[in-house]
Amino acid sequence: MRALTIEVKDSDLILKNLLDNGALLLDVRTNHEFAGFHLPKAYNIRPEELSRQINRIKNWKKPIIVYSTYGLRSRLAHHILEGYGIEVYDANSQLRVMSLLQEFNQPK
Repeated sequence: MRALTIEVKDSDLILKNLLDNGALLLDVRTNHEFAGFHLPKAYNIRPEELSRQINRIKNWKKPIIVYSTYGLRSRLAHHILEGYGIEVYDANSQLRVMSLLQEFNQPK
């Protein structure tokens, strides 16, 4: 059997570096989804509320990593926040962020 080497994507390293340096997680799923399960220290603002919350978000003064269940709402949130000049990164899915946090926090 041949061994496969799985390389960490550059985007994963970028996201992990952002998290290590204080970027904030923004969960853009519904309040109900967020209440069911969310990542520690994540904020929850639905895409349709972003414009109303923009001053609050700008006051965070940190890069923001957005995610949703499958990545559709995070793509929309990324577009909205980018339009306001926010430094924002789209991690796509909550599962990807969870995997990154687990993978990079494993002892070597």
